[in-house]
Amino acid sequence: MRGDGAVFKPPNSRFYWIRYHLNGKEYRETTGTEDSKEAVQFLRKKMKEVGAAQLGVQKFLSPAQRKIKVSALLDGLKTDYEIRGKWNPRVRSHVMAVKDKLGQWPAAFLTKQLVDSYVLERQQLGRASATINNELQLLRQAYLISEDVGNGPKIRKLPVNNAREGFFERPAFEALVAKLPEALKDYARFGYLTGWRLSEISSLSWVDLDMEAHMMRLRHAESKNGEARKIPLEGELLEIFQRRWAARSFEGEHGETVLSELVFHRKGRPVKRFNRAWKTACENAGLKAGRKVDGGMIFHDLRRSAARNIRRAGVSEEIAMKITGHKTSSMFRRYNITNEADLKKAVKKTQEYVRKLPVKRENVLQFSKDAGGKKKETA
Repeated sequence: MRGDGAVFKPPNSRFYWIRYHLNGKEYRETTGTEDSKEAVQFLRKKMKEVGAAQLGVQKFLSPAQRKIKVSALLDGLKTDYEIRGKWNPRVRSHVMAVKDKLGQWPAAFLTKQLVDSYVLERQQLGRASATINNELQLLRQAYLISEDVGNGPKIRKLPVNNAREGFFERPAFEALVAKLPEALKDYARFGYLTGWRLSEISSLSWVDLDMEAHMMRLRHAESKNGEARKIPLEGELLEIFQRRWAARSFEGEHGETVLSELVFHRKGRPVKRFNRAWKTACENAGLKAGRKVDGGMIFHDLRRSAARNIRRAGVSEEIAMKITGHKTSSMFRRYNITNEADLKKAVKKTQEYVRKLPVKRENVLQFSKDAGGKKKETA
């Protein structure tokens, strides 16, 4: 009967196939077996899935949907992000991490255990919990956007407690810069003054510079929060760009002179990773270098330092966030670190205020009523 499905063997196939209907549409798929009894069992199992789908108990997946891989869902996510103008280097990095490890799995059969294995591997590589959570969140979104294979496996969210207290006081920063390679000195100074992220600084191009207005623009595609922003080049920032303009030329492969399109570059190539140079400079400056987990100084501490310096310079939080690129006040306040010196200043100011308060109680004029009911002054 039509409602029960059927088992058949095509003329040019050694395997049995099944045929069944759902919502008026016919589906055909191979059973992958040459045994007729096994083929019948395969059909019965499939009909249970069809029945569950008709009752709305579970989503029915066609043979084509079962073949969709996780990589295809992530490609769909990329397209969605590009349409909305949200695709940027940070998102790309997270998506590629998931795609490299889970991309070849059929999306319909990705399990919680497989995702947990991915999490464990990322942890063993030293990736922060916040980074792993961002990667998994994009995986969730990929399933939701596709609407083809359901919501996917249950994905855990790791607890995050990655608030750091690292920042550079000016003497320590100057000591570090003095030990950095020449190509990284201005790079670090720009980060210390603006609080921009490493990837954002590396992306700066001369075509985005308005020399007449002394204004540098960061494109939204290169910004972590997906929003374009500008920074006026005043004082030391202008001096940095004047030095970078003078250093834009380098020698090509055949001895020719080439002009770099990037503001910060190493022979025309973007400055990306310089862990070894950073570690050496920190050690030579008497500072500890390392990752977040071991408390050493990292480049991102320049961002914290900038947020702290900008606020202490009296700049409003709203304007400070426009400079650093923080999207929420709560995140900016995490970067606006209070250290022991700040606490000492606060205590000192409080004590100075208390010392100015009167020690003795002043005479207070009180009013009492005389026998006639009139008010009279009393000391």
